[in-house]
Amino acid sequence: MDFFFVIFTAFALVALTGRVQERNGKGLYGVWEMTFYARDGKAVDWTGMMIITPEHFSRIYMHKERPVFQDRYEKLSDLTEQAKNTIVEALVSNFGGASGKYRIDGDRLFFIPEFPANPGLRSCEPSRVFSLDQDGTQLTLNGTTSRGYEVEEIWVKREDLD
Repeated sequence: MDFFFVIFTAFALVALTGRVQERNGKGLYGVWEMTFYARDGKAVDWTGMMIITPEHFSRIYMHKERPVFQDRYEKLSDLTEQAKNTIVEALVSNFGGASGKYRIDGDRLFFIPEFPANPGLRSCEPSRVFSLDQDGTQLTLNGTTSRGYEVEEIWVKREDLD
């Protein structure tokens, strides 16, 4: 009977340690690659990278099939209307990112962007409910975007920064 108590206690300690690391963010530290993204329940073919350190984050994500455009121009007036539309399509609807600080409150990760791709979102503080798998190698984020979409993101740890 003592053997089962020791095993049970060991598993409980491992589970509790994981929860404490999750709450203080330690398990989040690392380089992450986006492997799944869904908007309003529909998978979208996006990819990205996110780096989380003890105080800062940086994340960039984009549609894999975004439009290609040439950015060799000096003034916007040098561009055709089609080129302008392509740039807007590529950058607005197919690209996102931000860098800054973050905070954790329970199971919620709050991004505090200091350098968002869209400067109009600088005062926003988007958040996601987060969970780590048992190994700490898969991070799932769920939340709502600034446009009101429900999103699910799955990230796989590529490098540990602990």
